[in-house]
Amino acid sequence: MTAIGQNTTDALNVKWINDSLPALSKVSKQEVSFDLILLSAVWMHMNAEEQSDALNTLSKLVSHGGLIVITLRIGEFSDGRIAHEINETDLIAQANSLNLDVILNESSADALDRSVVTWKTLVFKWKS
Repeated sequence: MTAIGQNTTDALNVKWINDSLPALSKVSKQEVSFDLILLSAVWMHMNAEEQSDALNTLSKLVSHGGLIVITLRIGEFSDGRIAHEINETDLIAQANSLNLDVILNESSADALDRSVVTWKTLVFKWKS
């Protein structure tokens, strides 16, 4: 996916950085903030401590008035991948303590029609 993204944005002013949650240590050193941070189908691959650390990191990277969009995959993986529990209540409480308000909390069915999988989209906005 990275190669596709790099090829697609080749003529644009895009800086690619190989980094990972929860610390995003390379991105954090850039001393920049972002108007939009999107995490799609990532959260459940981190355990509870990593999820907490990741939200702390993201709260420092989002600009004032910026958005953090997190899609949560709810359900087990049938292919053996590990999915950690997501405690939505704790996630929202931690976000609130980090000056982030929930402005969207929406559930949806799985686009691949898997009956054991649902999705939750949470959008957090930096409090003004």
